Amino acid sequence: MGDKLLIKNCSVITPFETIAESDILIVDGKIKGLGTYGNLDCFTIDGEGRTAAPGFIDIHIQGSGGFDMLDGTYEALGTISKTCAQFGVTGFLGTTVFRPNGDNSHLKTAAEYTGKDLGGAELLGVHIEGLFISQEKKGMIQPDSIGEPSLETLEEIYALTGDSLKMMTI
Repeated sequence: MGDKLLIKNCSVITPFETIAESDILIVDGKIKGLGTYGNLDCFTIDGEGRTAAPGFIDIHIQGSGGFDMLDGTYEALGTISKTCAQFGVTGFLGTTVFRPNGDNSHLKTAAEYTGKDLGGAELLGVHIEGLFISQEKKGMIQPDSIGEPSLETLEEIYALTGDSLKMMTI
């Protein structure tokens, strides 16, 4: 039955209910069941009455742990990933900007590491804020990251991000 882990004595939040005083059986890294399992021959953790919940997915995070998506390095992405994981985030969209006349290598780096092991939460893709956004409703987006909509610019963004572009605020 593969590698097994049993987490005993915890409350479990599911999409449908909260189950008090349950065990969680994990086989090969996947939850196989909830209930009372007694003493199984496997690694066992006592949840000590704590609550187990699904991991959070953050769709708007520009940085954490002292790093920013704009840093555009493996070190930055790894630190953001590990910091997110410390707070229950299991996946995130790295939120950043495109600079029409500037360095956008951070987008290529984010695309390269999307779906790769960064040591914590998974980088699920890129969320670009702006470029094609109103000057009057720009929030904190800097003027050098705002431009007129054009197919050429969109193609440039897609060339940098490819399938890692998951969301764009316009």
